[in-house]
Amino acid sequence: MTPPLEVYSLLSACCTGLVLNRIFHRFLNIRQSFKFSSIFIQFLTIILFSTFILTVLHAYATVIFVVLFTVAFHFYSKEVIHSNDQKSETSLTLFRSYCSFLTIISILAVDFPSVYPERFGKSEKYGATVMDTGVGILVFGSGASFGLSKRNTMKISDLFTTLACLGLGVIRFISIRIFGLNETVEEYGVHWNFFLTIAVISIVSNGFLRGRSTAFLTFSGVGIIFLYQVWLENGLRYYIFNAERTTFLSKNREGIFSCLGYISIFCLSAVLSRIVNSKNMLSKLLTATVIFSLAYYKFNGFELPSRRMANLTYVSWMMSCCSYFWWLLKFLNDSCGFARIGVPVLLEKINRHGFGAFLTGNILTGVVNITLSTEKVGTLGAMTILAGYMALVSFYAIFIQVLQ
Repeated sequence: MTPPLEVYSLLSACCTGLVLNRIFHRFLNIRQSFKFSSIFIQFLTIILFSTFILTVLHAYATVIFVVLFTVAFHFYSKEVIHSNDQKSETSLTLFRSYCSFLTIISILAVDFPSVYPERFGKSEKYGATVMDTGVGILVFGSGASFGLSKRNTMKISDLFTTLACLGLGVIRFISIRIFGLNETVEEYGVHWNFFLTIAVISIVSNGFLRGRSTAFLTFSGVGIIFLYQVWLENGLRYYIFNAERTTFLSKNREGIFSCLGYISIFCLSAVLSRIVNSKNMLSKLLTATVIFSLAYYKFNGFELPSRRMANLTYVSWMMSCCSYFWWLLKFLNDSCGFARIGVPVLLEKINRHGFGAFLTGNILTGVVNITLSTEKVGTLGAMTILAGYMALVSFYAIFIQVLQ
């Protein structure tokens, strides 16, 4: 099990790749743009740097963060333009792109025990590991964007996204059966998977939450998770952990019931995005981090966080982790002057085409697992494969943009 503070340390170190990116662009006198030289620097200093942090350099994450954050603090004092960027759009773009590519890195890296520590993997029942953050962070990013949306009605594209998730969920289940890919039934269930969870959240958000007031979203987020926790205390927890898998519900109980926790994260992140989208954004995000952290430590004494159930402690932990993550990226956004020069193009494209990039990562992960015995691959081989894998995912995001 990964200690929660180690998760914060790893995420923090990954984020400071933005500082390296700014340093290299300044040193080489290259303007941040869509040109190959700039894209290549962005890939090396942000994507590949984060890949190494999550694998072979994980033991040095804290030191790396302290050094680069000190440099960022120096940049912050010099970057006078940051005071004019009071809106959340640029920092939210950074947040969503980091959510996407860090998750994409982990879904393949976890298959290489030579570089990815076992304690980073998903916990069986209770735990707060690196892999346990994946779905929660993605849902938080989606909810934060939803909270800032001006639309009050559902569009055809929303329906298409929902149907695509449902279709991909079915395809993933069939692919696992055909190719015999690694699967842990206790993660989501027999038939359920990540794509079906996202589909459920999409249905709920577009069908019941779009156009709702901040008060309604707050009441929904808090009410759902507390009522769900009461239900867990009154027999649902035992059912999720111990029931026989005989019906569709019992076979997929983890995935189905955890949707309640993820819907709560979605609602609360939408509320948070509306609250912080104004002046004093940094102080508001820091306040939210403190509040949710205190809630996490309070609830943690009652029950440990469980991604498998998405219980109250897990929701409070994810809200704390994501609020801090967003605060740090907002600080680095201001320090590196992205409000003035623009978010790194590669990250902007990964954010814009996040769903396709995630799907590309899943396909490539399947191909690697079909063709290789990943547990036998050494450190050098694993890092070479991961670097090529992330290069292809990055190429996809850029290529799709060029086509458009």
